Amino acid sequence: SDAPMLDHLETFLVSTLGKGVIRAKDTPNFVANRVGVFSLLATLANAAKYQLRFDVVDDLTGPRLGRPKSATFRTADVVGLDTFAHVVRTMREGLREDPWHELYTLPEWLERLIGADRGRIDYRHIIHSLVRKPGAFRRYAFREALFPTLEYRRAYDALVAEDDARADFEYVRILHLAASDGERAVEAALAALRTEGTVPQYELVRERVRGPRTPAGVPDVRVRPPDLTCYDRLL
Repeated sequence: SDAPMLDHLETFLVSTLGKGVIRAKDTPNFVANRVGVFSLLATLANAAKYQLRFDVVDDLTGPRLGRPKSATFRTADVVGLDTFAHVVRTMREGLREDPWHELYTLPEWLERLIGADRGRIDYRHIIHSLVRKPGAFRRYAFREALFPTLEYRRAYDALVAEDDARADFEYVRILHLAASDGERAVEAALAALRTEGTVPQYELVRERVRGPRTPAGVPDVRVRPPDLTCYDRLL
Protein backbone atom coordinates (compact mmCIF):
# COMPACT_ATOMS: atom_id res chain seq x y z
CA SER A 1 0.00 0.00 0.00
CA ASP A 2 1.17 3.56 -0.64
CA ALA A 3 2.21 5.85 2.19
CA PRO A 4 -0.77 8.29 2.03
CA MET A 5 -3.22 5.40 2.27
CA LEU A 6 -1.38 4.00 5.33
CA ASP A 7 -1.36 7.44 6.96
CA HIS A 8 -5.10 7.82 6.37
CA LEU A 9 -5.80 4.33 7.74
CA GLU A 10 -3.68 4.96 10.84
CA THR A 11 -5.50 8.25 11.52
CA PHE A 12 -8.84 6.46 11.34
CA LEU A 13 -7.73 3.61 13.61
CA VAL A 14 -6.23 5.94 16.23
CA SER A 15 -8.73 8.83 16.17
CA THR A 16 -11.99 7.01 15.47
CA LEU A 17 -11.46 3.55 16.93
CA GLY A 18 -9.02 4.50 19.66
CA LYS A 19 -6.55 1.80 18.70
CA GLY A 20 -2.79 1.82 18.85
CA VAL A 21 -1.00 1.12 15.58
CA ILE A 22 2.31 -0.64 15.06
CA ARG A 23 3.72 -0.49 11.56
CA ALA A 24 5.46 -3.76 10.72
CA LYS A 25 7.38 -4.99 7.72
CA ASP A 26 5.73 -7.43 5.36
CA THR A 27 7.19 -10.59 6.91
CA PRO A 28 5.69 -13.94 7.97
CA ASN A 29 3.20 -14.02 10.88
CA PHE A 30 1.70 -11.02 12.62
CA VAL A 31 3.54 -9.05 15.29
CA ALA A 32 2.08 -10.78 18.36
CA ASN A 33 2.97 -14.21 16.98
CA ARG A 34 6.47 -13.13 16.09
CA VAL A 35 7.15 -11.69 19.54
CA GLY A 36 5.36 -14.39 21.53
CA VAL A 37 6.69 -17.39 19.63
CA PHE A 38 10.21 -15.98 19.62
CA SER A 39 10.01 -15.62 23.41
CA LEU A 40 8.88 -19.25 23.75
CA LEU A 41 11.62 -20.50 21.43
CA ALA A 42 14.31 -18.55 23.26
CA THR A 43 13.11 -20.02 26.55
CA LEU A 44 13.07 -23.56 25.11
CA ALA A 45 16.62 -23.12 23.81
CA ASN A 46 17.90 -21.99 27.20
CA ALA A 47 15.97 -24.72 29.01
CA ALA A 48 17.71 -27.30 26.83
CA LYS A 49 21.07 -25.59 27.27
CA TYR A 50 20.88 -25.63 31.06
CA GLN A 51 18.92 -28.92 31.23
CA LEU A 52 15.98 -27.44 33.14
CA ARG A 53 12.86 -29.48 33.81
CA PHE A 54 9.48 -28.32 32.51
CA ASP A 55 8.15 -27.46 35.95
CA VAL A 56 11.27 -25.43 36.80
CA VAL A 57 11.00 -23.45 33.56
CA ASP A 58 7.34 -22.62 34.19
CA ASP A 59 8.14 -21.62 37.76
CA LEU A 60 10.91 -19.27 36.63
CA THR A 61 9.07 -17.71 33.68
CA GLY A 62 5.66 -17.07 35.24
CA PRO A 63 4.68 -14.61 37.99
CA ARG A 64 8.30 -14.33 39.15
CA LEU A 65 8.90 -12.31 35.98
CA GLY A 66 5.59 -10.48 36.14
CA ARG A 67 4.11 -12.79 33.51
CA PRO A 68 0.90 -14.87 33.62
CA LYS A 69 0.80 -18.15 35.54
CA SER A 70 0.67 -19.99 32.22
CA ALA A 71 4.39 -19.16 31.92
CA THR A 72 6.04 -21.02 29.01
CA PHE A 73 4.81 -24.57 28.47
CA ARG A 74 1.21 -23.99 29.49
CA THR A 75 1.14 -20.96 27.16
CA ALA A 76 2.30 -23.19 24.31
CA ASP A 77 -0.41 -25.66 25.29
CA VAL A 78 -3.07 -22.92 25.27
CA VAL A 79 -1.90 -21.61 21.89
CA GLY A 80 -2.07 -25.16 20.57
CA LEU A 81 1.02 -27.24 19.84
CA ASP A 82 0.07 -27.68 16.19
CA THR A 83 -0.44 -23.93 15.79
CA PHE A 84 2.81 -23.18 17.59
CA ALA A 85 4.66 -25.65 15.34
CA HIS A 86 3.12 -24.12 12.20
CA VAL A 87 4.22 -20.61 13.18
CA VAL A 88 7.75 -21.84 13.92
CA ARG A 89 8.03 -23.55 10.53
CA THR A 90 6.75 -20.41 8.79
CA MET A 91 9.40 -18.36 10.54
CA ARG A 92 12.12 -20.88 9.70
CA GLU A 93 11.21 -20.91 6.02
CA GLY A 94 10.45 -17.22 5.54
CA LEU A 95 13.07 -15.54 7.73
CA ARG A 96 16.32 -17.09 6.61
CA GLU A 97 18.21 -13.81 6.99
CA ASP A 98 16.97 -13.20 10.52
CA PRO A 99 19.88 -13.03 13.01
CA TRP A 100 17.95 -15.38 15.34
CA HIS A 101 17.16 -17.90 12.63
CA GLU A 102 18.95 -20.74 14.43
CA LEU A 103 16.31 -20.60 17.17
CA TYR A 104 13.46 -21.17 14.73
CA THR A 105 13.32 -24.92 15.13
CA LEU A 106 11.16 -27.32 17.14
CA PRO A 107 12.67 -29.44 19.91
CA GLU A 108 12.73 -33.16 19.15
CA TRP A 109 10.36 -33.94 22.03
CA LEU A 110 7.77 -31.55 20.55
CA GLU A 111 8.17 -33.05 17.07
CA ARG A 112 7.42 -36.46 18.56
CA LEU A 113 4.55 -35.14 20.66
CA ILE A 114 2.68 -33.79 17.65
CA GLY A 115 3.79 -36.62 15.38
CA ALA A 116 5.41 -34.29 12.87
CA ASP A 117 6.91 -35.88 9.75
CA ARG A 118 7.44 -39.26 11.38
CA GLY A 119 5.65 -42.29 12.75
CA ARG A 120 3.76 -41.71 15.94
CA ILE A 121 3.86 -44.08 18.90
CA ASP A 122 0.53 -44.77 20.57
CA TYR A 123 1.25 -45.49 24.22
CA ARG A 124 -1.94 -47.55 24.48
CA HIS A 125 -0.30 -50.25 22.34
CA ILE A 126 2.66 -50.81 24.66
CA ILE A 127 1.55 -49.63 28.11
CA HIS A 128 0.56 -53.12 29.29
CA SER A 129 4.11 -54.35 28.68
CA LEU A 130 5.60 -51.34 30.45
CA VAL A 131 3.40 -51.89 33.50
CA ARG A 132 4.93 -55.34 33.86
CA LYS A 133 8.46 -53.98 33.33
CA PRO A 134 8.42 -50.27 34.32
CA GLY A 135 12.21 -50.18 34.38
CA ALA A 136 12.17 -50.29 30.57
CA PHE A 137 10.45 -46.90 30.40
CA ARG A 138 13.57 -44.79 30.96
CA ARG A 139 15.56 -46.62 28.30
CA TYR A 140 12.76 -46.80 25.74
CA ALA A 141 13.97 -45.33 22.44
CA PHE A 142 10.72 -43.41 21.85
CA ARG A 143 10.11 -42.42 25.45
CA GLU A 144 9.27 -38.82 24.52
CA ALA A 145 6.25 -40.14 22.63
CA LEU A 146 4.86 -41.52 25.90
CA PHE A 147 3.84 -38.08 27.17
CA PRO A 148 0.38 -37.52 25.62
CA THR A 149 0.35 -33.82 26.61
CA LEU A 150 2.61 -31.35 28.38
CA GLU A 151 0.69 -32.00 31.60
CA TYR A 152 1.91 -35.59 31.59
CA ARG A 153 5.49 -34.47 31.01
CA ARG A 154 5.26 -32.02 33.90
CA ALA A 155 3.90 -34.81 36.09
CA TYR A 156 6.84 -37.06 35.23
CA ASP A 157 9.33 -34.28 35.96
CA ALA A 158 7.69 -33.72 39.35
CA LEU A 159 7.92 -37.45 40.12
CA VAL A 160 11.60 -37.52 39.18
CA ALA A 161 12.31 -34.54 41.40
CA GLU A 162 10.49 -36.19 44.31
CA ASP A 163 11.92 -39.72 44.01
CA ASP A 164 13.99 -40.50 40.93
CA ALA A 165 14.22 -44.22 41.70
CA ARG A 166 10.43 -44.64 41.85
CA ALA A 167 9.39 -42.09 39.21
CA ASP A 168 9.16 -44.54 36.28
CA PHE A 169 7.04 -47.01 38.26
CA GLU A 170 4.60 -44.27 39.31
CA TYR A 171 4.37 -42.65 35.86
CA VAL A 172 3.81 -45.91 33.97
CA ARG A 173 0.87 -46.71 36.28
CA ILE A 174 -0.54 -43.22 35.64
CA LEU A 175 -0.21 -43.78 31.89
CA HIS A 176 -1.95 -47.13 32.26
CA LEU A 177 -4.77 -45.34 34.08
CA ALA A 178 -5.03 -42.89 31.17
CA ALA A 179 -5.31 -45.78 28.71
CA SER A 180 -8.12 -47.41 30.69
CA ASP A 181 -10.05 -44.46 32.14
CA GLY A 182 -9.44 -41.71 29.63
CA GLU A 183 -6.55 -39.40 28.85
CA ARG A 184 -8.47 -36.20 29.56
CA ALA A 185 -9.74 -37.35 32.96
CA VAL A 186 -6.23 -38.21 34.08
CA GLU A 187 -4.85 -34.97 32.65
CA ALA A 188 -7.43 -32.98 34.64
CA ALA A 189 -6.41 -34.82 37.82
CA LEU A 190 -2.72 -34.13 37.13
CA ALA A 191 -3.42 -30.44 36.54
CA ALA A 192 -5.43 -30.17 39.77
CA LEU A 193 -2.67 -31.81 41.83
CA ARG A 194 -0.03 -29.57 40.24
CA THR A 195 -2.10 -26.47 41.06
CA GLU A 196 -2.28 -27.65 44.66
CA GLY A 197 1.49 -28.16 44.75
CA THR A 198 1.08 -31.92 45.29
CA VAL A 199 3.37 -34.51 43.69
CA PRO A 200 1.14 -36.63 41.40
CA GLN A 201 1.61 -40.06 42.94
CA TYR A 202 -0.43 -42.79 41.23
CA GLU A 203 -2.78 -43.41 44.15
CA LEU A 204 -3.63 -39.71 44.39
CA VAL A 205 -4.34 -39.51 40.65
CA ARG A 206 -6.38 -42.73 40.75
CA GLU A 207 -8.52 -41.41 43.60
CA ARG A 208 -9.24 -38.21 41.65
CA VAL A 209 -10.30 -40.22 38.60
CA ARG A 210 -12.11 -43.20 40.15
CA GLY A 211 -12.86 -42.11 43.68
CA PRO A 212 -11.74 -43.78 46.93
CA ARG A 213 -10.98 -47.49 46.78
CA THR A 214 -13.49 -48.13 49.60
CA PRO A 215 -16.34 -45.64 49.13
CA ALA A 216 -18.32 -44.54 52.15
CA GLY A 217 -21.67 -46.28 52.53
CA VAL A 218 -20.65 -49.73 51.32
CA PRO A 219 -23.22 -52.15 52.88
CA ASP A 220 -22.03 -54.55 55.53
CA VAL A 221 -22.75 -57.94 53.99
CA ARG A 222 -22.92 -60.87 56.40
CA VAL A 223 -23.11 -64.44 55.14
CA ARG A 224 -24.43 -67.08 57.53
CA PRO A 225 -22.32 -70.22 57.79
CA PRO A 226 -23.94 -73.15 55.96
CA ASP A 227 -25.70 -75.86 57.90
CA LEU A 228 -23.44 -78.84 57.35
CA THR A 229 -25.79 -81.27 59.13
CA CYS A 230 -27.70 -81.63 55.89
CA TYR A 231 -24.80 -83.68 54.54
CA ASP A 232 -25.33 -86.20 57.32
CA ARG A 233 -28.58 -87.20 55.69
CA LEU A 234 -26.67 -88.34 52.64
CA LEU A 235 -24.82 -90.96 54.65
